[in-house]
Amino acid sequence: MESINLNLLPLEYRVKKSDFSWILARRFIYPSFGLIIALGVVMVFWLSKRDEYYQKQQKLTTLETQIRKHDADIKNVSQLKKDTEKINLKVRALQSIDVSRRRWITIFENLNTVLPSNTWFKKLEQPNGQEHQLNLTGNTFQFSEVAQYMLHVESELAIDKVILKKIKTVKLGSENVFEFELLLNLNKELGLESAGSNIQ
Repeated sequence: MESINLNLLPLEYRVKKSDFSWILARRFIYPSFGLIIALGVVMVFWLSKRDEYYQKQQKLTTLETQIRKHDADIKNVSQLKKDTEKINLKVRALQSIDVSRRRWITIFENLNTVLPSNTWFKKLEQPNGQEHQLNLTGNTFQFSEVAQYMLHVESELAIDKVILKKIKTVKLGSENVFEFELLLNLNKELGLESAGSNIQ
């Protein structure tokens, strides 16, 4: 049989009891527990990202420090490259001079060696812009020596081809002589072989 409690005290004298049973209710406990877990996960994630950020910042700082240390070495390497380029230019210029000297010595030797006894040079010039050609003007007492000279010159190392541009009779003192002009096509490879053998 249930008992019934009646509070007959006036309202102003009654003591209200706090009811905390709602705290233990499932509808409050589970959401609160879930919120705490979610906050914990977010906190752990944030801490891990913060540590990762600090680690990357430290690596970046270390890398910048290393780069600054090597700045002087990089500048030295750049200067060495510039100096090397200047030296290479000078070496190529010297090689070019050596090739040119050997080339002209060979040309003059070839032209003079086969020169007939009754023939002599009057003028030797290089046409403008024609590095591998020469105009040779000469005089001779005998017409046949011109053809003979052309054949002999064309067989020399320095000359690839000989072309007779013109021939005419001119007065030399009291005598008539033949004046001829030849176009000489030079050997383009002349001097390169000997110069190359001296390059280390």
